[in-house]
Amino acid sequence: MDKQTDFFHPRENSRLFGHDDAEKTLLDAISAGRLHHSLLITGPKGIGKATFAYRLARHLFKPEEEDGLFGPPEPATSFDMSEEDLVFRQVAAGGHPSLKVLERQKNPETGKIPRDITVADIRGLSDFYRMTSADGNWRVAIIDAADDMNANAANALLKVLEEPPERSVIILLSHAPGRLLATIRSRCHTVPLETLTSDELREALAAQDLFPAENDLELLLELSEGSIGTAAAILQIDGIELYRNIERILAVPGGGFSTEIDAFSDRLSKNGEDALYEMFADFLERALSRRVLATARAGHAPAPGGELDRWLEVWEKVRTLFAQAKGLGLDRKHTILNAFLHVNGTVQGPSAR
Repeated sequence: MDKQTDFFHPRENSRLFGHDDAEKTLLDAISAGRLHHSLLITGPKGIGKATFAYRLARHLFKPEEEDGLFGPPEPATSFDMSEEDLVFRQVAAGGHPSLKVLERQKNPETGKIPRDITVADIRGLSDFYRMTSADGNWRVAIIDAADDMNANAANALLKVLEEPPERSVIILLSHAPGRLLATIRSRCHTVPLETLTSDELREALAAQDLFPAENDLELLLELSEGSIGTAAAILQIDGIELYRNIERILAVPGGGFSTEIDAFSDRLSKNGEDALYEMFADFLERALSRRVLATARAGHAPAPGGELDRWLEVWEKVRTLFAQAKGLGLDRKHTILNAFLHVNGTVQGPSAR
């Protein structure tokens, strides 16, 4: 894989960008002996939830330091750990005996990834907690992501959360916590991770030898939603320019029928341009969403045939169009031209219909 998108698996990653306050909160809880047995780590995809969880697990597995010549050791100020540490190497290799990870993994025989985390997976978690810890220390389970549990698995998890074993912690990662059972959320301590700042995103990308232009950084942060991997992918295929082209087209009356659009759709529909096409579909929906918000903020009230209603209508039509195209395998160029046909009617107003 190209270096620009070749990121470490979270269990192998020694660096985390941002989220210092969340780490400090848990460090204080650990020092005070009041770490909650069930943690729900929330936030958008790709902002470091899994990396955060593995950092916490390694910190808990680290043997306690004995008092030195000058008294007890200084309390830790972060979850940082050397990559040469035995605990780090065991976790990175997926071989730490006190760590259990539940995630949808590719079946080695079929090559397919299951749709859900199942009740059988949760039963395996119960078996793990019934075993004695290898060193008498913490046992940690990570569910990545809790959103992937089916209904039976979610109900089975409730029983685990109701009777947590001593010196154990279960870490649920969730991109959309509102979709989880309320009874699961109520039994967990929520640790919200915030979207990266532009400075944090710049630092994270620099660690991957990626250096976006300064005037692109805020837009890149918005388009990537703080996901380092998404930001890298956007930079790799010049997604910033793609988005700005979309914005320019939306601003030009009649843009949906221009020769420029025809050439644009030819490029996006070529074989091998899957990532570019999918990014375009996402970006067009976002650009239309921004146009809806801007129209509403400009004071346009909903009214039949009014500007706000027309932008809402085209946004919904384009979303439906791309969903149908994906589900039915429709021709990409035809889909793109139809999307801009919808846009053109809105830009020109009711008389264009």
